[in-house]
Amino acid sequence: MARELEAVPAERRPHAGAIAVLPDDDPMFLDAVRAAGGEIAALSPDTRGLVWLSSGDAEDLVAVLDAHPGIEWVQLPYAGVDAFAGVLSGFADRPLPLWTSAKGAYSQPVAEHALMLTLSLLRLIPERVRATSWPTGEKFGTSLFGLSVLIVGAGGIVVELIRLLEPFGVRVTVVRRS
Repeated sequence: MARELEAVPAERRPHAGAIAVLPDDDPMFLDAVRAAGGEIAALSPDTRGLVWLSSGDAEDLVAVLDAHPGIEWVQLPYAGVDAFAGVLSGFADRPLPLWTSAKGAYSQPVAEHALMLTLSLLRLIPERVRATSWPTGEKFGTSLFGLSVLIVGAGGIVVELIRLLEPFGVRVTVVRRS
């Protein structure tokens, strides 16, 4: 289910240079850029990279990129980039900037959460938490072992969830658009 990584073609590889973190210079992201060997600098004609931290300011991002055509790489620190679909399509015919995102960054915690919710519902935990006495003669829930599991979607979260489901010996069916 995992896709093979492909090398970025030479014409799409950004050159090394200063990286700006906008619209706010969040210390966590500044530290991450520095820890990876990047050079933080204010936005200027020499800026080659941009870490964009606003999910709702797509128009502002376009304005920054239009005013600084030397930016060759843009990092969106979100797993989903739907809010930037218009921006991405507007730059689709250009080799640069190279766009990157945090795709897969939340796969493990979200898959763990999905498994926890599944187990909770199968074991009737919501009802048990609200109960004022221990039930007698009732079913104590359903075991996940050996069940069939249907998952809608097929991204990184699903890949991780399937891995977490393996010890339960379930039969997994994945439904996706393509």
